[in-house]
Amino acid sequence: MNGSEDAPVAGRDVATSHQISPANRWRFWGPAARPLVLLVLLVSSFFGNGAAEALSLGTWSVEQFTLRGKDRYVSEDVAHIARVLLRSQAAVVALQDIEGAAPLRSLTLHHLPGWRYAGNDTRGHQDLFFLWDTRRVGLLWGPKPYLAAASFCWREKNLRLFDRPPLVAVFLDTESGCTMTLVNIHLKGCSPRDKDEGDRSLSYDSAKRGAQIQRLNDLVGTLRGLVFILGDYNADPILGTSFPVRTLAEGFSCDGAERNFDAVGYQGISPSPAWRVFDVEGAVPRRSSKRQEHPERDLVVLDLGTLPPVSADTSGR
Repeated sequence: MNGSEDAPVAGRDVATSHQISPANRWRFWGPAARPLVLLVLLVSSFFGNGAAEALSLGTWSVEQFTLRGKDRYVSEDVAHIARVLLRSQAAVVALQDIEGAAPLRSLTLHHLPGWRYAGNDTRGHQDLFFLWDTRRVGLLWGPKPYLAAASFCWREKNLRLFDRPPLVAVFLDTESGCTMTLVNIHLKGCSPRDKDEGDRSLSYDSAKRGAQIQRLNDLVGTLRGLVFILGDYNADPILGTSFPVRTLAEGFSCDGAERNFDAVGYQGISPSPAWRVFDVEGAVPRRSSKRQEHPERDLVVLDLGTLPPVSADTSGR
């Protein structure tokens, strides 16, 4: 498994993460750190209202969230993005299609006090980030991009496999004390880019997507304990994953295409009847019209209810 050596980008007041492999992350958070974690949990419980708060995880492809150029998000757009996030009540959101850290810096600084972000700033316009409410969850490790150097073979050529490498991080739910590994993904879609080269394009897309799914399965297979795989799967139905995937039971995450591209996969936990998947309308009024919404994708949320106290492998691996 090849990971990128680039240091992750940390959000406001979040230090740049140590580059620790998933296999060793719990050795890093060893016995010396556990009393501090317990203290945080006790303080949180003492000052809480006594009722366990449900944990929700979200994923949202914001579609080129940028503060630059003619298509930039202005202040009222950024404020609307914040309202959508708060309406979802998600503690952690996996974001796709972000143009660098600047939009998230503005979002957290002006509209989301107590929230932090971290991700993989490639200076492109389709970066992956995590955004979380520090009053409900804490970042323990990462985020770190994986499989950045992976390749696949198509027509006797070795080509880059992931233009947007999966982003892996470990979070602590302060309510339950449960740790969970989150994988943020943005996979290749399978749609012809050019009518004149439709068959060739579809062949390339299918080969690349198939290879991405296989390597994603391999990556998830190396992760122990409670794992959630959130993001833009860019397919409906979602096929080939080694793990179950939850999508909307009603409606569409992409209304224009009438498809559910955005979903949450899981591993290391049995689904509860209390689980529910819902969406929050993501269209920004100033950027949308009757014919076209923008962003076109909605924020999709998996509400897990209350997690059990021990849902992840926290042993020194």
